[in-house]
Amino acid sequence: MAAIQSSHPAHWEYIGEGAANLIAAYTRETQSLVGKSLRLSKTTQQEQQQGISAIDLQTHILSHLIDPKYLLEYTQVDLEDSVEWIKELAAHIEPYRPDSKRTGGSQIDVHAKHAIIMDNLTYHPPHQEIISIEIKPKWANLPTRLELLNPITREIKKEYCRTCVYRAIRSKSNSKEYYTSANRFCALQLFDTSDHLRHALDRLVSEWQGSSSSSGGHVHNNLKIFHRGGVVDPSSVQIDPKLIDVMAQVLDQSNVLQTIKEIQSKLDPIDIEGLFKEFNQPPNTNKQEEDLFSSPIDLNELKDILPYLNGKEYHTLSNRSKAVMYALSMSFKDCSIFVTVPILTAETKTESDRILLSPASSDLSLHHQVKIIDLDIKPIHRLHKYLKTDHHMFSAFDTLLKSHNTTPTSCREIVSSL
Repeated sequence: MAAIQSSHPAHWEYIGEGAANLIAAYTRETQSLVGKSLRLSKTTQQEQQQGISAIDLQTHILSHLIDPKYLLEYTQVDLEDSVEWIKELAAHIEPYRPDSKRTGGSQIDVHAKHAIIMDNLTYHPPHQEIISIEIKPKWANLPTRLELLNPITREIKKEYCRTCVYRAIRSKSNSKEYYTSANRFCALQLFDTSDHLRHALDRLVSEWQGSSSSSGGHVHNNLKIFHRGGVVDPSSVQIDPKLIDVMAQVLDQSNVLQTIKEIQSKLDPIDIEGLFKEFNQPPNTNKQEEDLFSSPIDLNELKDILPYLNGKEYHTLSNRSKAVMYALSMSFKDCSIFVTVPILTAETKTESDRILLSPASSDLSLHHQVKIIDLDIKPIHRLHKYLKTDHHMFSAFDTLLKSHNTTPTSCREIVSSL
């Protein structure tokens, strides 16, 4: 903590935040902190407090599911007697936080006992041009246990992935037909063949290029690009197709997408509808279902479900264990993949005066880095919310499909098209 306390709070820069943590990057060249970021806990009036530290989760659970080279290395730092420094840091960062992240009393926990130092994946090293690409791959599978689904949603769920459904309903665009068209980005393609992956990235980049706030394009969070420590404005750059080729090759070679797909499938074999159907089977009562979510998930419960992922039969698990599994599956449905790629000096401009981002080389032996982040365990009490959201989204999508004047293209058709 000495190096952190000796740094000035103004030398830390807001990067982003999730529901439970906020990330700040160090912006100076102090040797022990160069290229590092600080992960700080947040307080909120709305969430259960989780009892599992990020380091314990990574050491005892995640490292058994994912090759550790694709996980960030964490170093825990003690924040005892650092309240004033954290208060100064929080005051410095607060103006940079989006309004959407301040709801429910969300703020940096100035009384937290620990924080985590880790690599800053958006760091721009001296004398080297790199970009960092953040991809949120989302849902990897269509449901397989269709007999457990509500007849109203069954026909849609067997044809359309949740990512496409959710994006269609949450889009602020007046026209929704893009989201059922054959040329849309469909997340299922990310997890399919190499050709599908390349096509999905091409669609994702194309969508991102048209997503500036002034363009009225399709604004989503499935792709962000960082350059020289900051988020790239899509309207200021042009992505070289060769860069998409390198991204696809790096992801394909790493096998991280297939790993995420397999983990999601094992942790969520029966869909949220099927899960609650099992919870409601006699002799279960409403009180018993309520008890399933009454306490936060602990580390031992997560350890207990690991044998299932290696072959233990799902039906032998308790309802609580199945709920724990689903909560963990949501971490893998909401994670991000960071790909770091060396690029040519970003000075070449296109005819439209955009900076052209091109790979330094197609040689994959160069420094290309892949990391999976944002794998914090989700609070188990959110399962009721997930079920409610699922019902709302698919009901709204059913209405959307019925209102279309054109014939929609399903996700199943898209992944069968190449």
